[in-house]
Amino acid sequence: MPIIRNATPADLAYMHEALFRLNELHHQAEPDYFMSAADISDHKNLVAYIDKNDAFAFIAEHDAMPIGFAVGEIRELKSSISKTIKMGSIEEIYVEEHYRDTGVGKTLYAAIEEHCRDRGATDLFTEVWGFNESALSFYAARGLTTHVHWLRKRL
Repeated sequence: MPIIRNATPADLAYMHEALFRLNELHHQAEPDYFMSAADISDHKNLVAYIDKNDAFAFIAEHDAMPIGFAVGEIRELKSSISKTIKMGSIEEIYVEEHYRDTGVGKTLYAAIEEHCRDRGATDLFTEVWGFNESALSFYAARGLTTHVHWLRKRL
């Protein structure tokens, strides 16, 4: 079973490398929509998830080696039509390919849920692209359901 711990600045190199791999998967699936992994990496500030009180960054380790990470934040969800709620938001979650389907993702997710609940969040949200069936199944198995259908048509 992996060890889940808070990320530190020393983890940033690994987190950026893993985020590159994650973004490359998105780019390969939708190259007309997603920027290249290199372009995305230039814009994503992972330090903020480590430094901010209302954010989280976790590392999954096996034998003292990072094998996955997750980042997100806790904030208020405000809308002109719905009640304001305190929510956790999973911004990125990634598990190295060799460790997928071994419980690492489940353990990372459990740490996120506990962290958000302990800080008063009443709901947990994430965005998943329609092509990412494994992520959709993963989150459905954890009890996440569709909140909004955001539809798109290429013109």
